Amino acid sequence: MKPILLEINAFGPYAGCEVVDFRRLGERSLFLICGPTGAGKTTILDAICYALYGKTSGNMRSGAHMRSEYATAAQKTSVTFTFSLGPRRYRVSRSPEQTVLRKDKKGLRQAVAEAELCEVDDDGKELAYHVSKNVTAEAERLLGFDVDQFRQVVLLPQGDFRKLLLASSADRQQIMQTLFHTQQYARLEGKIEERHREIAQRNREENDRRNRILTALEVADEAQLAVVIRENEERLAALKQESEHAERERAEFQQTFNQARQLADLWQSLTQSKAKMAALAAQQETMAERKRHIDRLHGARLLAEPCKHVDELARLGGETRKKLDAAAAALERAEGEGRRLTEEKEALEAKKDAYKARENKITELHRLKEKVAVLHSLRQVWEEKEKRSGAAEKALADVLANKERHSRDLAALRQEGGALREAAAALAKAANDVERMRERVDIEGRLLKTVTEAAAMEKKLAEAQGRKKEAEAKARQDKLDYDAVRQLFLRGQAALLAQTLEEGVPCPVCGAVEHLQPALQPPDLPREDDVEKRRLAAEKSAADYRKWDVVCAQLQTAGEEKRNNLTVQRQLYPADGTLAVWRTRLSEAEQSVKMWEKKEARRRDVEGLTGSAEDALKRCEQMENEARDVMLHCRQEAVAAAAGLQHAVEEVPAAYRAQEQLDRELRQLQRDVDGYQEALRQTAEKALQAERAVATYGAEKRQYAEQVEAYREQYKTAFDELKQQAAAAGFADIGECRLLQAELPGLEEEEKQYTEYLRNVAQIQGQISQHEAAIDSRPQPDMAALNAAGKEKYDRCQQLTAAVATATANKAGLLKNDAELRHIARQQAHLQEQYKTVGALYELIRGDKTGVNFERYVLGALLDEVLMAANARLQLMSRSRYSLQRSRTWDDRRVQKIGLDIAVFDQYTGYVRPANTLSGGETFLASLSLALGLADVVQAYSGGIRLDTMFIDEGFGTLDSETLDFALKVLVQLKQGGRLVGIISHVPELRDRIDTQLIVDKTDRGSTVRFALP
Repeated sequence: MKPILLEINAFGPYAGCEVVDFRRLGERSLFLICGPTGAGKTTILDAICYALYGKTSGNMRSGAHMRSEYATAAQKTSVTFTFSLGPRRYRVSRSPEQTVLRKDKKGLRQAVAEAELCEVDDDGKELAYHVSKNVTAEAERLLGFDVDQFRQVVLLPQGDFRKLLLASSADRQQIMQTLFHTQQYARLEGKIEERHREIAQRNREENDRRNRILTALEVADEAQLAVVIRENEERLAALKQESEHAERERAEFQQTFNQARQLADLWQSLTQSKAKMAALAAQQETMAERKRHIDRLHGARLLAEPCKHVDELARLGGETRKKLDAAAAALERAEGEGRRLTEEKEALEAKKDAYKARENKITELHRLKEKVAVLHSLRQVWEEKEKRSGAAEKALADVLANKERHSRDLAALRQEGGALREAAAALAKAANDVERMRERVDIEGRLLKTVTEAAAMEKKLAEAQGRKKEAEAKARQDKLDYDAVRQLFLRGQAALLAQTLEEGVPCPVCGAVEHLQPALQPPDLPREDDVEKRRLAAEKSAADYRKWDVVCAQLQTAGEEKRNNLTVQRQLYPADGTLAVWRTRLSEAEQSVKMWEKKEARRRDVEGLTGSAEDALKRCEQMENEARDVMLHCRQEAVAAAAGLQHAVEEVPAAYRAQEQLDRELRQLQRDVDGYQEALRQTAEKALQAERAVATYGAEKRQYAEQVEAYREQYKTAFDELKQQAAAAGFADIGECRLLQAELPGLEEEEKQYTEYLRNVAQIQGQISQHEAAIDSRPQPDMAALNAAGKEKYDRCQQLTAAVATATANKAGLLKNDAELRHIARQQAHLQEQYKTVGALYELIRGDKTGVNFERYVLGALLDEVLMAANARLQLMSRSRYSLQRSRTWDDRRVQKIGLDIAVFDQYTGYVRPANTLSGGETFLASLSLALGLADVVQAYSGGIRLDTMFIDEGFGTLDSETLDFALKVLVQLKQGGRLVGIISHVPELRDRIDTQLIVDKTDRGSTVRFALP
């Protein structure tokens, strides 16, 4: 990532819009950010970090707290940062939640936080819009690390510069995982582990399948299963042979049985036919009687049509007689109705004069109705005018009441506005006090924490000094003990050598062959292992002493740093109140802001309400004049309408002045006249209809009387002829014939049954003859005995067939299970081959023997490269004294497993010690070297992450002049790699040695920024 353009608006100490164009640096790779204390040098880094991640570089203040105290309500706090990633350019903009002036410039509003990220071209024109939400997540995706990692490898804030060097193994592992994307190795390890589990699981499943099959078959193994299969095949062959023999015997018996079955069926059919013939012979007399009855029914059927003709004549004569009676009754009713209507018509004609008078009355009322309509119209006009006049008077009264109310409201608002006139200035002052006190509370909190930490360090230092003193005494004593034992051991070596001398053999010391006075062994001579134990104890005590000496030096240095920092801070911020006091002051100031915010809001509301009240009062005065004119006009119109109404009332009689009464009487008179005329018309029509009915019914009566007489003569003639025919057919009378005619529907069934009887007799006689010829005098066979013998043979065949089927099924099942077991064996052999490779790879990549898994091994190798690159610079800056290396301490198994702790090798002492034992200046050099080395290796390995820029905030003040020269030489060499390095420092020598400068000027109206280029 390389910065291109940074635009700051009302951010921190920058009151206006400040633009930092990094393109002006050109090929310059090292520049200094300088300026007086509090001018806003670190704020430039805060702005970059806030634009990308929404947090400041030191994470001490939020974006909302970064709003400039110099900014006016019309200015909006925002940061826009344009940067490049390889060939592509991006622009990110962000503004915090803040209180700004409304668009209509009438009061303040709370603006919400906003952010957006887009891709731009070289001219700054937008190419692709990325996001307006989750901008931080998109920035993390593009850059390749989050804000904490950004502050450890790119932007090194004041006070946090050494975090990367002193981070724990876990934190350093997380940083390197993100930068080098080593999660792929963890995923590879997971996939291999998953494959390992899969093979093991499949092998277990195959083994379970094998055990289930063997258990189900009740065999121990595959060899026993082969024996079972062979025995089953032998048993199956024997069963098949026995089954075939039984089937042949059953087939031979079946032929004999079928012949006997045919003969038995013939005997049974003969017996049944003779029984049927006996039953038919018993029905012979009944069938003869049925033949006689059929003959009589045929005779009755011949007389059916003459009987039907007589019945039809009787029916027609009866129906005509009924019509004659009905016509006579209707004639009598029509004559009576004619007489009644004649009388009714005469009565109506007698009332004709009375209804004529009513018609005249109707004509008179219609003429009067027109005057009543005029009267009603004038009354409506008068009522409307009166109503409008009353409404106008009420409207005038309402306007006067509103005018009075608005006058009172306006006076009250003017009085309240005068009381709130100073609220805006007081609110601004209170808000400034709150921001100032918040900053002081944060400072006091940090100072209190520093005091607590300094006291704790002094306590630890005292304890460490005591331990150091004890370790020193013990080391001195152990050294004396070791020297004494060693000297005694050396002196006793001559006695030990004398014990090996032999006569005649030269002494290895003096060469004499005679040993007259050999050395004697003292009684307390120490052994060699005693000397070794004392030596190890002395070395351990010396190491403990050196360790506590280092710890004391570290604690003393850290304590002095904290005390010096506290002294400097207290010079800037005198102790004029505790943290609790400042928190109380802040709370009171915040309450004051809330109170003045409410008053300011009320003041703005009162201003708006006052203007509205003045406008309303003017509108009320105008409405009063208009309402008064309308009221006078309506009153005049109402008086004129009343005069016209009085004249119309005098022309209409009192009884008919009401329109409803007149209409009601007209309707009643009209109904009476219409009813009379309708009754007269209907009576005349009904009388005419009655005359016509009398003529019609008279003619019908005469016609029906003639028809009745004709039917009577025809019936008598037909009945006499039928009687003669019945006697000729052998019937006693017509009644007997009619009884038999009732049975004619069953004649066909009677004939059918008689014919069926004759056919059955002939058929049974033929069957008896056929059966007797087929039997040919052979005896009837014993089928019960034959059936029993056949069943026995059938059951035997079925049993053998079932046994063969069972044995065959068993064979198929055994062969199937045998094939399954063979398949399982092949699968397990294949899995074993796979497991040899995967299992070995799994054990290797998981690090069961080494204690370091694959990802940690890769991270360790990468860290070695980072440390190698860092040492190339640290050797130069420390004049070959220090070099960084991975910690090789094996006491802590966790450290051994992770292997990412960093230690420092001191060339002067020859010892390796923890990185946190370095002094302030040494820590700065090591941290700077580590950050530069990490950037080199990351760009070499991770194409997606580009560490083209580094910002360093302070730290150079801890270096002496010579070391500062070496550090600057290293930074200048970065130009060859195209990396941009920005340094924030108060060290005067840097302003002399770095001529490319970004100068921050501090004024009483906010800070400004400018480039000073050589």
